[in-house]
Amino acid sequence: MNQKLIIEWLLSQTGHGMDDLYPEFSLWKPLYLKTIASWTTPIDGAIAGGFVADRLAYAFAAGYQASLRRLLPSLSFNTIASLCVSEEGGGHPRKIKTTLRRTDQKESVSPVWEIKGRKQFITNADEAGRLLIAASTGETPDGKNQIQMIEIERDAPGISVIPMKELPFVPEISHGILLLEGVHIRKENLLPGDGYLQYIKPFRTIEDIHVSAAIIGYLFRIAGQYGWPQDIQEKCLSVLSGFRFLSAEDPGNPAVHIALGGILQQFARLVDDIEPYWATVEAVKRNAWIRDKKLLDIAREARSLRLKAAWSYFNRKG
Repeated sequence: MNQKLIIEWLLSQTGHGMDDLYPEFSLWKPLYLKTIASWTTPIDGAIAGGFVADRLAYAFAAGYQASLRRLLPSLSFNTIASLCVSEEGGGHPRKIKTTLRRTDQKESVSPVWEIKGRKQFITNADEAGRLLIAASTGETPDGKNQIQMIEIERDAPGISVIPMKELPFVPEISHGILLLEGVHIRKENLLPGDGYLQYIKPFRTIEDIHVSAAIIGYLFRIAGQYGWPQDIQEKCLSVLSGFRFLSAEDPGNPAVHIALGGILQQFARLVDDIEPYWATVEAVKRNAWIRDKKLLDIAREARSLRLKAAWSYFNRKG
């Protein structure tokens, strides 16, 4: 494993072999997997993966995969995975209709469950080899939808994916609809703990940190490749360090949400600061950035609500 500090690695890589273009995810994937294999923590894998991305779409993919490994450390670094939560009504627990039910199979020596349902908007739908699926096991005594997370192979019998149309931005990242028809689940497929509290709820914070760090890794690459001012590169590394620090903290801690709000503001100012320098970048990459930077605004409202709740928590304590 790479023993260098990730910032030292970034600085040592600038200017080396960064002219290749990868118009399809499958062409970029080998470089990505080779790169992240050198790093022991998901956040450093996100940053390094973002750095070797030739477009924002792949930086997002690197951050997304790192987020899943932070959420579930047992996920292999050489596996592409997808979190399957959202359904037709959204991703809130009460909207999850996919069911997980115990079945009686006399020929089986261990318990067997069956999962049925439909998931919307699956990220990396074409490439994912592992799926993390949220399913309902019924209501708790207080009327809440009890969620169980399941990890299973994409090619398990009963699983199929319907491709979705490309988004108007990051079109290189595939999305799909997941159909689950009588998929058999064994005990080893069931992830421990409450599906909502331990997986779904913290994921948004984890994703914000790791995807943002990966995108800055990409921007640092562009800054070095096209000779942007050193103070821009320094700002990249400074904001990156903030995300890296928070990545090791409890994503459910309100203090983390407040600190993350401040770092995301710095990130937004950095994006504004670099805007004039995109004129120095070749048209293909510049136009892709203009098209794809809409991604940065996704979940802005959810972040705002989370930040407001975090401040309310400390104001009440005071």
